Amino acid sequence: MSNMIAFIGRPYTLFSDNLKYAFLSYLEHGTEFDPCYLTASYDEYQLLEKAGLPVVHFEYEEDLASIRNSLAVVVSDSHDWRARPALYENLADAPFVNLWHGLPLKKVGLNMMFDRPESSDFERACKQALMSTAAAAYVSTSNKLTDDIWKRSFHADEYPVLGYARNEVLLREPKINDLLNVDHGAFHYVEQMKDKGHKIVMCCPTFRGGLHYSLLSLGYDLERMNAFGEKHGVAFLIKLHPIFADIDLGVEFSHLRIIDHKSDIYPLMSSTDALITDFSSIFFDYLLIDKPILFFANDLAEYRSNDRGLSYRFEDIACGPVCEVLDEVLLKMSDFKSLDNPEYELMRVKLRNYMFEIQDGYSGQRLVEYVDNRFGSAGQASTRQAYELPITFSPIEAAE
Repeated sequence: MSNMIAFIGRPYTLFSDNLKYAFLSYLEHGTEFDPCYLTASYDEYQLLEKAGLPVVHFEYEEDLASIRNSLAVVVSDSHDWRARPALYENLADAPFVNLWHGLPLKKVGLNMMFDRPESSDFERACKQALMSTAAAAYVSTSNKLTDDIWKRSFHADEYPVLGYARNEVLLREPKINDLLNVDHGAFHYVEQMKDKGHKIVMCCPTFRGGLHYSLLSLGYDLERMNAFGEKHGVAFLIKLHPIFADIDLGVEFSHLRIIDHKSDIYPLMSSTDALITDFSSIFFDYLLIDKPILFFANDLAEYRSNDRGLSYRFEDIACGPVCEVLDEVLLKMSDFKSLDNPEYELMRVKLRNYMFEIQDGYSGQRLVEYVDNRFGSAGQASTRQAYELPITFSPIEAAE
C-alpha cells in the first residue's frame, strides 16, 4: 500500500524554506500518510536525526528503489530532483506537489525559454522548463499571481492558493523545530543589538547567472557599513544566496555579521527593522511584516539584459528607495523614519494584497489539509483517474 509522503529539497540547500515548514507542518497536522524527509546530505541527515525527525539518507539515488512501492506523494520546493535520472526513476510514479521557493520577481520555468533564445543558457532553460511540467500541483499564494505568472511558467493539474509554508513563522513565535538550521550566533547577535536599542537591517543580495560576483562588486563596502552602524546605531545582517560558497571575512565587525549562507533566516526576519535587497524575491515575503525595504541595485540594466530577466517592471514593484551606490543607501538610512513614508506604505499594501490572497499564519496547515484531501483515502479514486491512462483496444477477430 502507498502510504509514504516524501519531502525532498534542493541539492544546494539544507533544512530550510518552504520544504522545511511543510515537512514540520505535516508532522504536526498530517493524518493520511507517513512523512519522511529524503536527503543526500549527511549533515542534513544528522540535523534531523538528532532532532528525532523521520529522515532517510541516501548516498546514491538507486538506494531509494526500496521505497518506490510505498510512495504516495512527493513534495519538494523545486523540480531539481527530476534532473537526477535514478532519483526520477524511483520517485516519478507518485504525484508531485511543487511548493516552489520564491515568488517570481525573476523569470522562472517556461518564461525563461523565450526570453533570449540566442543566449548560451537557452538549452539549459529548455531542460529546466521541461522538468517544471507535469506536476500534480504548484502551490500559489494568489489567484491573480497564478493567472499572471504561474500558469505561464509551469504546467500543473492544479494551482491551489495555500500560501507559502515558510511564512507562518513570520507571523508567530518560532517553535522548537523552527529553530533547526538557524544561525544561532546570528540569533543571539540580533537579541544583543535589540537590547542596546539598535536597528537591525538584513541585507539579502541574490545570485547572478554568471556565478562570479562578490559583495564588493555589488557595492557592499563592509568597513564603511560597519562604521555607519557604529555611528547611527544600526546592526547589519548579510545573507548570501545558498548557491554560493560561505564567506570567511577573517575579521569580526562590531555592527555587521555574515549569516551562514545555508541557514534558515525566516525565524530572524520578524526581528529586523528593514530589508536591503536587489532582485531577491525574499522582499515579497518581507511585505507580510510590513517594514521598510530598500533596493540596492548597482547593476539593474545589466541584470535585465544579460541575466535571467524580471517578471515585472522593476519600477512598478520597487516599494522603497532604489539606490545604485552605497552612499545613497547610507544616506537614506541616516534618516530611518523617512523610509516608511505614506507613499511606500501604500505601495507595500497594494503589492502585498496582489501577492498574498490569504495573509495569516496557517499556510502550512492549509497545505497539509490539501495534500490529505487530494491524495488521501477520500481522494484516491480521482487521483488514480488523473494518473492512470485509459487504453482501449478494439477487438480483432482471428482470421479463419
